[in-house]
Amino acid sequence: MYGVSRVTVRQSLQRLAAAGLVKREHGRGTTLVPRPDVGLDLSLFRSVTDQLREAGHKGKVKMLQRGLTSAPPHVAEALQLKPREKAVLLRRLVLADDMPLSINTSWFPAKLVPGMQKVQLDDNSVWSYLADNYGLAVVSTKNTIEVIESGVAEAEALKVDYATPLIKLATCFHDKLDRPVEYSISLWRSTQLKFSFSQHL
Repeated sequence: MYGVSRVTVRQSLQRLAAAGLVKREHGRGTTLVPRPDVGLDLSLFRSVTDQLREAGHKGKVKMLQRGLTSAPPHVAEALQLKPREKAVLLRRLVLADDMPLSINTSWFPAKLVPGMQKVQLDDNSVWSYLADNYGLAVVSTKNTIEVIESGVAEAEALKVDYATPLIKLATCFHDKLDRPVEYSISLWRSTQLKFSFSQHL
């Protein structure tokens, strides 16, 4: 019908299955995988997983990396770190209904969150942990949004093709004393996702 070989069709279906768009089962054939439409309100100082769960999605977080490290120069400047001051690094994969949604890389001034690099925070809200254990509550943010292309690592983690457009959200979070307490870079899939903002004057 389409003038292509069976080999081409099989390879195409394999790529769709690898991206999580279709499911191939013996005896049942190939079926479409439902894709969740996800809406997030970035003006709410609440965790992504909490918003996902309240919207009826199965929100999950998988820890990819954590540790004590030297922050990149632009992150150290945003967090007002002195030379040789360390930061706690958390890199996590956020999933909605088992679909990879974003890769979130966050840095925190180590002096404000001693020992946090040792804590397992896979499915726990980082903001709740900051408030409960360090008395840090986020009250304001500075955001920058741009569109970039996925590299090999991002494409593999998010199950998208190489050079797929991603939404890059860079945010610096401040507490009530106007101290920068977190700098994060989130790389979001550019499909099945809607951001909303609200402002009160």
